[in-house]
Amino acid sequence: MSWLLCPHCLTWVRPGGDGCPRCHGRIDPSADDPTLEELAERLGPAVGCLGEVRIARSGYSQRELPNRGLLVTTATGLFFLPHRPEVVIEPGEPPALSVSVAWWAAGLTVGPLALVAPTARLLGFGAGWSGGERRLVYEPRRVEPGEAGPLAEHLMADPGAFFLARSAVRVIRRSGPWPVRGWTIECDGRPALRFAALSDPAGVGRGLRALARTDLWHGVIL
Repeated sequence: MSWLLCPHCLTWVRPGGDGCPRCHGRIDPSADDPTLEELAERLGPAVGCLGEVRIARSGYSQRELPNRGLLVTTATGLFFLPHRPEVVIEPGEPPALSVSVAWWAAGLTVGPLALVAPTARLLGFGAGWSGGERRLVYEPRRVEPGEAGPLAEHLMADPGAFFLARSAVRVIRRSGPWPVRGWTIECDGRPALRFAALSDPAGVGRGLRALARTDLWHGVIL
């Protein structure tokens, strides 16, 4: 089943029935996707970046999507921009075959599972290994402040990207271990979203406190 961009919550989903499983808005598979210009207007220009975060994916289909990336602040909300996975070769022992690793190494963000294992063998995972060790690294994508067009392009190109409009966010608060202490974003009409800092928790915390002092987010970030 293919991914569809929900026109209401701007999240890529595998639809169930005729509605979005995230926000329950109606999705018409035959309808045209929003244009890049329409998306850029809704997303608003990038304002800053809270830092590198890990997103807690919920639901079977969502767990297939990348969970590491940048949490970008825009003029109208928050945008999750997944890191770009790249394969690097280093000397070492052959790695064990992992479906998730093979999926990303093959560049198959969306694709049938039947293609994962054969592609992994071609890339050198599993039997027949020779040479250096292939491992995944995650490279941040750059977005310049004031730009909205690139965010719209990333959203249309990567099902792992998503947007949270400020109007849908009820509160952002600290939360307990998962797998480390992080934050929870409670939203209207869709499941709560948990995230944790990947490398700089203090920096993400400072960014959220600065965001809380803005007119757009005042009273929302606890």
